[in-house]
Amino acid sequence: MKPHWPIRFIGWACYFAALLGQPHFVTAETESESFRAILELAEIDPEALAQLGEGPEYSDDDWQLLLQVFSRLQQFRDPDPTAPYAADFTPTTSVEKEKRLGEIVRVGGVIVSVEKVSLPKKLADLCDWKVVYRCQLRFLVSAGYGSADVTILTTHVPRAWRSKKTFQEGVKLRGTVVQFSAENGQPLILTNHLAWYPQDGAPTGQLLLASHGMDVALLDEVRHKQPFVKPEISREGEAFYAALSALNQVSPEELFQQAKKNVAEVAAKWQAKLSALKNEHQKLEAEFAATTDNGARERLQQQTKQAKKKRGLAAAVLKQAKFGQSSVAPMFLQPEAEVGELFVFEGTARRAVRIAAEDRLSTNLDVKAYYELEVFTSDSQNLPIVCCVTRLPNGFPTGDEIREPVRLSGVFFKLWRYRSRKLAKQAGETTRQRQLYTPVVLSHMPTWLNQSVPRKNHWALWGGIAFLGALATLWISLAWLAGRDRRARAALQRTETIDI
Repeated sequence: MKPHWPIRFIGWACYFAALLGQPHFVTAETESESFRAILELAEIDPEALAQLGEGPEYSDDDWQLLLQVFSRLQQFRDPDPTAPYAADFTPTTSVEKEKRLGEIVRVGGVIVSVEKVSLPKKLADLCDWKVVYRCQLRFLVSAGYGSADVTILTTHVPRAWRSKKTFQEGVKLRGTVVQFSAENGQPLILTNHLAWYPQDGAPTGQLLLASHGMDVALLDEVRHKQPFVKPEISREGEAFYAALSALNQVSPEELFQQAKKNVAEVAAKWQAKLSALKNEHQKLEAEFAATTDNGARERLQQQTKQAKKKRGLAAAVLKQAKFGQSSVAPMFLQPEAEVGELFVFEGTARRAVRIAAEDRLSTNLDVKAYYELEVFTSDSQNLPIVCCVTRLPNGFPTGDEIREPVRLSGVFFKLWRYRSRKLAKQAGETTRQRQLYTPVVLSHMPTWLNQSVPRKNHWALWGGIAFLGALATLWISLAWLAGRDRRARAALQRTETIDI
């Protein structure tokens, strides 16, 4: 049952009070002046912005102006990611509004509607975007939502929103003011990114990350089946450190309990689909066997293969769930669907090394270094699960050749392409490193199972016993020989006495 509106309002208000941190509008003058100078180089000044037509139906000239602002905003890096965000936006007079045009602002609220707007074709062919998204953002007031205070135009929305019909999504954004509507006075803000903080309607792991201050829209920047990509390609590195920072605030026990609960929920979903998956697989096999057309057979063969994979995936998940653990198979087989999902598994850590954080990406976060573990599980097909954790248990060994049993509760991040330390040999080629794919899971700290203790060297013990036994045998032998010599000398002396 969904909560009643007043309760939901209070929930959002409390949530954003923590996220925004400031109840008033904060202006970053230096940042705004810098951006205005960039706009002026493109001959976009407040007077030009004042000529912008009313949306949502813009002329080609209006779109060209907006796209120029978008492009320059994308290139204008955030100089201070820790700057506070406002919970309102209240310029009233025409003079105040004119001063705000071209200003960089940071605001937060709730997105209540999203509309996809197609760009004119001749402009779409010349830029990186084919569509933009028109959103309505409402600020939070003490009694609930305020009015639809701000219109947002953005080039990107979180991927999960594209299938949504209704919206109540908590966001923060950094953008620039380009217009105040002549009809209702609403400001129009352009932004390239909406930082998203869901309270429901997202994977359990994403909800956990968002509750600890992570912008989970950054997870859309993850690039699967690739090495970690450079910042100019995507913000994947920012997502990595933001997730580690959020998980660093969660105790290992809480993380384990959340992940264990998620195991049961995921298993229940797969169990509900198991019968349908089995029927679909059998139906496709029957159709394939009865078809003689080569084209149809090729298509059915691919469909049968996919159906078999899904059926096997369900079986793997349900098998591991019996032990209260997650199967690692979904991370290998459907990584896009598993990003931000919670997993818990046990295995053997065969490698643990410390890695210094990249200062530029981890700026203002509490992650200065992390540890990279290679964990092999019973169902990982002898491939490692790379686990990045911010801490290790006291006394946990490090190095490239360890064997320690661990349990890991964490969030799946990406399917990573990496080069194996083992060399692959191919006919006619020199040896080279193999390229493999492996999941990357982020966590706070692994649980060390059956913590190592100094082991007794049984071979040394038996060797010692054998040595003592040999020593005793030698001593007995020497004693017997010495006794025999004494007896022989005594007999000789008696013989000599008799002869005399």
